[in-house]
Amino acid sequence: MANIFKVSFAKRGVGFYATCAACLLGIVSLVLFFVYLQVTATKYFNVEVIIFLALGIAVSALDMFLAKDQPVTTILETVFYSLAFAFYLDERIVAIEENLNGIIMWETEAAINALGFTIVSLLLVLVAAAAGMVASIAKKDPEA
Repeated sequence: MANIFKVSFAKRGVGFYATCAACLLGIVSLVLFFVYLQVTATKYFNVEVIIFLALGIAVSALDMFLAKDQPVTTILETVFYSLAFAFYLDERIVAIEENLNGIIMWETEAAINALGFTIVSLLLVLVAAAAGMVASIAKKDPEA
């Protein structure tokens, strides 16, 4: 049986390191999302954000340790991170709008005041999706 897993961080290609970056950014984004939910005590959140971030992290972690380039896994991680970004943006767009207009109607005061936190979290998920896109077109191993 062929060895399907390759656990080595030395002498790897751009695709491997982009996948590592996507996985780490996904983990950080998921932790920040949970912190945001606790700090703001918001009652409105999409469980889809958590699901798609977790799926993106799982696929990224799997893709890092597969011995051969698998275009399906890198495409899936990009899709999952992109969907997490879309659902997170959909969820937080009201808080962003209320902050920009200075009118608090639907969101809590804490959610409005956490606009910077929201933007940083959104950017992290977006960069994770971009790293997944780079990983999908770059090779994991230079000799492959």
